Amino acid sequence: MNDQEELNQLMDRFMNDDKLETPPLDFTDKVMTAVHTVQRRKIVYRPLVPKYVMIIVLLCVVTFTVVGIAYGDMTLDISQYLSGLQDVNLWFTNFFHSVKISNTLSYTIVLTGLMVCIQVFFLKKHFDKRFI
Repeated sequence: MNDQEELNQLMDRFMNDDKLETPPLDFTDKVMTAVHTVQRRKIVYRPLVPKYVMIIVLLCVVTFTVVGIAYGDMTLDISQYLSGLQDVNLWFTNFFHSVKISNTLSYTIVLTGLMVCIQVFFLKKHFDKRFI
């Protein structure tokens, strides 16, 4: 008990020596002025892609179009286009017939895809609960 009494006396001395601080009279006005200043600030819109990048892309598209029209062959033969598509189709067919996939690899691909889908589902639920 002696220690407790000494602590009480020590605290009483500290409390007597320290004076109670009071805020200035215009404290509320200063705080409200600061609040109104913060509320007046507006969010500045900054596009994700700057204007100069969009202008460069547009100029490139226009340049390629003009060069294509000026120097390109303007005759469009549908049969050439279709034969090109058939060549691509044959290439893919031949490529995939030559590739042999083991059962282990196919199971791994399917299970990895399934686990990714499940994780996306649970992460979406987690973030919906956290932020909404």
